[in-house]
Amino acid sequence: MLLAPLALVAACGGGDKGTQEPPSTTAVLVDTLFTFPSQWSSPQLTLKAGGTVVFMFEGGIAHNAIFRLNPGNPPLAGAPADIPPTVNAVVRRTFATVGTFPVNCTIHPGMVSEVVVVP
Repeated sequence: MLLAPLALVAACGGGDKGTQEPPSTTAVLVDTLFTFPSQWSSPQLTLKAGGTVVFMFEGGIAHNAIFRLNPGNPPLAGAPADIPPTVNAVVRRTFATVGTFPVNCTIHPGMVSEVVVVP
């Protein structure tokens, strides 16, 4: 019975926990957001800086993607260009700046996601 706790401690690793980086699998260079009738396929994507989101506008329903908190607000620094109403198309946007960028479809209130960009 004493061996099980020791194995668990050994499996946790060691070193300075304050300087460990998150696993590289949490941030990717390319990810995809699909449109459903009134929601995005994911509430949040995490990209490495310089990564791209592929927006899949499917199903014959128009959607847009506004990268700001509210449509009337100025664009956020480092945000890519907004995507105008789009139907049955693929659109790509690159996120070069570290930060958190909302993704709002103003055609469908409440259709929100966000892109978190990490170094």
